Amino acid sequence: MRRSQLFVFVGLVSVAVLSVVGCGAKGGDGDQKKAELDPGKLVPFEDKTIGFSILRPEKLNFSVSNNTAVLEAKGFPKITVTLHKTQELSTGSGGSGGMGRYKFTVWVPARKLVCRFEAGGKQFTIAKQICQSLKNTKDAPKKVSVKFEAPKITGKLTDGDGFAKALKALEPKIVECWKKAVASDAKFPQGHLNFMLEYKDDGSVKLSNISRTFNYKAHMPLTSCVQKLVLTVKPKSDGGEIKLGWYLRFKLY
Repeated sequence: MRRSQLFVFVGLVSVAVLSVVGCGAKGGDGDQKKAELDPGKLVPFEDKTIGFSILRPEKLNFSVSNNTAVLEAKGFPKITVTLHKTQELSTGSGGSGGMGRYKFTVWVPARKLVCRFEAGGKQFTIAKQICQSLKNTKDAPKKVSVKFEAPKITGKLTDGDGFAKALKALEPKIVECWKKAVASDAKFPQGHLNFMLEYKDDGSVKLSNISRTFNYKAHMPLTSCVQKLVLTVKPKSDGGEIKLGWYLRFKLY
């Protein structure tokens, strides 16, 4: 075979190989584009099982199992929303992520919702928008209770133990005041009442100071209910004034 003919043959083979490789690469890009699903319009959606709302793409399937909700469809990254029970009583939200991963968290008293996914490119932007729309729609079950610290009693009393026992006997009634306040007002927050009282020789109140940390304007139904009960108990002085300090913490969870 002549040298010129050999060069032509090799050149034709090279062109053929490049054509095959090029077609293969082009076909791969096409497959990749087909694999990426357009999730469709984002529609407001609420799940009442776990208790949250989110923007749900029309083309994504939804399921719930073991406190975890899943949004998924072939060609789109799986998004999960998981409920965690906590001891925290604060409220807020925030997101974090990197390297194609993202997490958005919403927390309320005793509950935390976490939305997660892994994605890239345009799908990352869409999935992030979905997670950031997450909102809590259910309150944790309330366990109404009151923590009573031991009363601090100073001064001379004819029956100090009797006065302390009389205050102790008020506890169930104070708990009922708290339950009634929460039942009639679902927005009533946790907080405390701190009684600082000074009594005259005859047992009547000389000075009364009640500090509160409810940060709630509508606290009076509870405050007045508890105050009336505490003032029904009068110490018997053995000479001189008597002081009472009593701290009560009102809890919801």
